[in-house]
Amino acid sequence: MTGSPGPVVIRIEEDPQSAERIGPALTQAGIPLGTPVVVLVGGASGMSAADAATASALFDAALVPALRTTGAGLVDGGTDVGVMALAGSARSRASLGGIHVGVIAAGTLAGVDGNDGSSGPVEIEQLP
Repeated sequence: MTGSPGPVVIRIEEDPQSAERIGPALTQAGIPLGTPVVVLVGGASGMSAADAATASALFDAALVPALRTTGAGLVDGGTDVGVMALAGSARSRASLGGIHVGVIAAGTLAGVDGNDGSSGPVEIEQLP
């Protein structure tokens, strides 16, 4: 399974029909519905170096092989800190393509590179 050739940003405004638009938006972005996923939840941006090393080793030994073997995508909090950053780094070290969806609230982008949280896509890092 391969992901898109580069980052795709899907913006869905919160309203009563939001849930109805998610499936078609994912399909349009090239993410097939029914794809198995691993959902990574948590922040741990303040974890110790020792805990980060343990989590990183776990992702290398278990998460990446599970994603590769099953063809599952990864869904996480879309930030480059804590466990989200460790998971992205593990995928990068393994040259693991595929689907990686980062879900963030628009307000999270406020103040990043002049973004006020209401504008369109922002530049994000692209994995190989």
